[in-house]
Amino acid sequence: MVNDLRNLLSESSESAPYDEFDTSAILRAGRSRTRCRRATVIGAAGLAAAAVVGSTIALGGLVSDGTAPTSPSGDTSDPVGPVLHLEDATTTKLTPIFRSVDTQARATDFRFVDGVTEDGRAIVRDTTSDPERSLLKLVDLATEAETTLPDVPGAVGPVLEASAQRIVYSADVVSYGQGASRKMEARALVLDRATETWQRLRWPGLPTGSVLGRDIGPDGRLYVAINPGALDLQAPPPDGLTGELWSVSLTDPADVRDEDLVVGNFAIDDNRLVWSDRSQGFSNKLTVRDLQTGEDTSFDPHSGSCVQEYLGLDADHIVMSQDCVAQDGVTEDRVQVVTLTGEPVVTIQDVLIQGLVDDGGHLLIAAEGPGAKGVYSYDLSTGDFVRLSTSVALMGQIMMLGPVVEGYVVWAEGLKGSSLGSVQSVARVP
Repeated sequence: MVNDLRNLLSESSESAPYDEFDTSAILRAGRSRTRCRRATVIGAAGLAAAAVVGSTIALGGLVSDGTAPTSPSGDTSDPVGPVLHLEDATTTKLTPIFRSVDTQARATDFRFVDGVTEDGRAIVRDTTSDPERSLLKLVDLATEAETTLPDVPGAVGPVLEASAQRIVYSADVVSYGQGASRKMEARALVLDRATETWQRLRWPGLPTGSVLGRDIGPDGRLYVAINPGALDLQAPPPDGLTGELWSVSLTDPADVRDEDLVVGNFAIDDNRLVWSDRSQGFSNKLTVRDLQTGEDTSFDPHSGSCVQEYLGLDADHIVMSQDCVAQDGVTEDRVQVVTLTGEPVVTIQDVLIQGLVDDGGHLLIAAEGPGAKGVYSYDLSTGDFVRLSTSVALMGQIMMLGPVVEGYVVWAEGLKGSSLGSVQSVARVP
């Protein structure tokens, strides 16, 4: 991957753009690949939420090198650098320009905002009585005009890309066998927006196993971390998980490449590849690879004795969502933000929280703790920390939110009077 991406970026830098190139569109396209949730591994709560909506989200696997579960940063989980708690957030009232209400009155009655395309359209998906089909619309956030697209031909996971040219859904399939026979096959559904046609993609040359993460690189290829062991969601090894990094073409099912790299969680933007040494375990080594030069920079982010559940990348920020046990035995979750060289930016720490980055430069946090329940947003460029709601959708549903164009924020909160229902809102950022 390094050579391919380096050549691609080198060719781009050596060729000046034509006058008709829309520079802002190019920047938006690059930003749209800066996927958080390109979700690497998400927690069991996230899987439960995904199961409710009929989507397959990857967890688990059993690649282990047998090392002892100890932290190079020491046994303490004390955060390094500035620390915020949920009580530090201010309250803001953003007026949604689009809201999607999901009552979940029936098992097949769901509506989701799967993301916002780079040309400013909300991707709205309605499930049907057929679990293998969904109704899809694009809603122009400027005019509220709706465009009906061909039905989504299958059960889907998060949106991996939402450009002006295509929408890419993950569509992994799990073989529900027993023990070692339970395997996952990475798949995708790709909508060509020009022709409004869907393509189902599977890659026979790609190994099966646990998909620890997926992301789309600046070369337009899909990168997948695969743990070839059994899919064991209940008992991951104490020292965490690793996966083999592969890349595949989103147009040619025969184009499969072994990238010869072992990662824990990983994320890619238009310039860099970042990976941890472990997923679902202590991960005290991050590596940042410059995709133009091929140079690697590794450092200890000083996460201590915290289990890393998620890794995200946005511009010059690396975001890690973690489960920590303090010295007094009190369990606290936290979201740690560091620079590309490991300097601490902020750690948001509290009880029962999950976090991710969107493509709009926001760190979104879903909280279920008593007295602090709700959705929070931390602006990575300004440091503004605000509370968007006083309720939260099913824990982990935030991990299903797709890409968001810069200037907007999307969040999911609980529906008043319903234990399962939710409201998804799209708002402009002041």
